[in-house]
Amino acid sequence: IGCAPWGADLRHLCAAAGFEPRLEPLYSSDDFQAQQAFVTAGLGISLLPTLALIGARPDIALRPLSMAPARRVGIAFPAGAYRATVATALVSLLGSLAREAVGSPHSVQDDPGP
Repeated sequence: IGCAPWGADLRHLCAAAGFEPRLEPLYSSDDFQAQQAFVTAGLGISLLPTLALIGARPDIALRPLSMAPARRVGIAFPAGAYRATVATALVSLLGSLAREAVGSPHSVQDDPGP
């Protein structure tokens, strides 16, 4: 059960673990609650980001991955638009928090500014 880009990540993780997953039929949804419902109905397994597990259904088993895929998150601003000081400060703070969370200054790209 998946959605882009998780289907590709699932294939890569399975290959790294030494097997090829049987992904047919593949049920797909970009709604994490729907994916959990598919799992509960016995239609398969799903690769979900940690954030999607807040309030996870109690009738599914959750297992962390030792080789969890990286996730890219970005902030979008209109090109050439004025950026308030508070927005610039927020971008800086989020970058600092992300660096702290991943433990590597190379995992987070600095804000290129307006």
